[in-house]
Formats: sequence, structure tokens, C-alpha cells
Amino acid sequence: MTSPPPLITLAIETSNPSTCDSEVAVGRRNHSGAGELLSCQTLTPTNRHDDALAPAIDRAVRQAGLTPGDLDRIAVSVGPGGFTSLRIAVASAKGIALATGARCVAVPTALIAASRAFEQDDDLGCVAVALASKRGSAWIAVIDRTSDLETQSAAAGEAMDLAGLAQVIDSHRVDTVIADEHLPTPMREWLGKQAIAMAPPALGAAQCLDLSWELPERASVELAPIYPRPPEAVRKWRELHG
Repeated sequence: MTSPPPLITLAIETSNPSTCDSEVAVGRRNHSGAGELLSCQTLTPTNRHDDALAPAIDRAVRQAGLTPGDLDRIAVSVGPGGFTSLRIAVASAKGIALATGARCVAVPTALIAASRAFEQDDDLGCVAVALASKRGSAWIAVIDRTSDLETQSAAAGEAMDLAGLAQVIDSHRVDTVIADEHLPTPMREWLGKQAIAMAPPALGAAQCLDLSWELPERASVELAPIYPRPPEAVRKWRELHG
């Protein structure tokens, strides 16, 4: 019986450019089932992800000794995060998938942040990840080290205010809250009073790649970003027109 061919995967992590470096990586899953990182590229600093993402992908694929036609899968960190960066990442993945026939994998960004935290601290059991903070709310996802990865991917969190965060902390045995400097001040002050540890998010394309091996593939048409709230244009239209 012959072994299945290795799966070549492109991973894109550009979800939160104001907090972490944006990266792309290429890897494969070999015959034994283990993942292997072949290349990783950081996007050249710029204000426009649409200018930087495609060249970074090209560099990563070439560094791995491959061509776009060799890609079997494209894993994308789908948010929550910046509206523009998520839209560009997902649109780019869809375009490449349509051109090459590659399949897509949606990786919630909260899982990437939690994965990095678990790697760095073996004692962590459960974390709350706060992303895309704005106007007193943040997207909160509770990630437990022992829970099934695919189940947690399907329940990737929701937008909450301080009361929602307090309820989450109260109902789960959360060891640490992972949040960037944009976390609303009332939340940050409340966590300090409760003596709950906080840590900055660490996001990387290599972690996106690692998680993708355990998550389901989907057709490119099904790939979509997780937006923490309606886009500003939609919100303003509703305010004006109901």
C-alpha cells in the first residue's frame, strides 16, 4: 500500500497588523503525518497589505523550492482582526485556490493566539483571547487546552462588553487573558482588580500552518473572515437610514 503524497500548504497570518507582524509560511505534511515548515516570510512593512501580501507569498513559495501549482491547501487566519487585512487575505487565498485547485482551511485567529500561549507555558489550561477591541467591546473566545480543536474552531467567540467578559471569567477557569494594548480600559482595569494575568497576543504563520492540519478543508467559496462587528460603512448607513 503506497503512502499518500505530502500535502503542500500555504499559511497566511495577516489578521492583526497593528499588533503583530504579518507573515506567510509554506509547509507540508509528510508521509508519517508530521508537519514540516519549509519557509516563512514576513511582509515588508507598508500601509497596504494588498501591495505586500502577494510578493511575500511569492518569496515563500520560491524559498520552499515550489511553484503556486504545487499548493494543495491554503490556510488563512480568518480573524477577528482588521477589516481590510482580513478581506485581502481571504480574497487572495480564494484567488490562488481558484487558479490552482487548492483547498482552503479557515483558522480562527484566537486559536493561533492560544496555541502560542500554550506552547510558551505548559501550566496554562484555559485562556480567554480578546481581539478586535473597539468602542468598549472586544471579541472574546475561550480556548481550553484539552478541548477538541475542531469543536473550538466552530465556536470561535463573540463580541462582548465588560459584563460579558466578567461572565466568561466567572463561568470558566480562565488562567490568563490574551489581549493587546487596544483592550478597552474598563476591561483592563477590571482584570487588574481581579488579579487575572494578562499577556499580549503572539500570532504567526507557522502556528496557523500547524493548526490547519487538524481543521477541516473547505471549498474556496466557503472561506470567509470573522468580522467582530459590521463594517463602519454598514453601521453609518444604518444610523442614517435605519
